[in-house]
Amino acid sequence: MMTDSFGEERFVNFANTRSFGDVTAKNLGISSEPEFSEFLIGDSNKLINYKKIHRNDLKNRRIMDFGGDECFIVLITDGVTNYLSDQEIVDLIMTSTNNKGSIRGTPHEACKEVVKFVEDIGGDDNATCTVVKLSGWGKWPMIDRTGAIREKKMMNVPRRG
Repeated sequence: MMTDSFGEERFVNFANTRSFGDVTAKNLGISSEPEFSEFLIGDSNKLINYKKIHRNDLKNRRIMDFGGDECFIVLITDGVTNYLSDQEIVDLIMTSTNNKGSIRGTPHEACKEVVKFVEDIGGDDNATCTVVKLSGWGKWPMIDRTGAIREKKMMNVPRRG
């Protein structure tokens, strides 16, 4: 096992996504059994009644919740996570959406910003980003916790040509 720069444990050079179903690495200890977690997301007012009605089922299945009114879900490849931390990705999505305003600040535009940023800082792997808009979209605080970190990454990009 090794740990990459973001603290993610890897077996040799295999990212977790590469380990699923890798027949040649199975005998080296890489499991092809995925881990699943279930989360209850959505409008907080509607979740109150749902949780009352389905209390036992939620407990038995170990379904967790964040309290409702989540803003978005991000699905990304290691071409993004190899260059940006989770918080940097979240901040980049929120900041780019805030800067574009309510009409142009869409999940699609946020995805383009994430991929473009990775390319701009020298990302050389395929970078894919999907943002799923949830009921709390746009209802986040105007805080960019990692702006200085991202700016430093931009300043340290080797010049090409």
